Amino acid sequence: MEPSGANSGSILIQPHARTKVSGKRPPETETEARQISQGQVE
Repeated sequence: MEPSGANSGSILIQPHARTKVSGKRPPETETEARQISQGQVE
């Protein structure tokens, strides 16, 4: 059963993958990675 809806992508895409899709550089530290996963890093 596949998730459907606007949020289905975010369920499958990992935080580090999401930064790549957004064209952002990968996180350099755990703290930065955590912030990116919370959407606090631009």
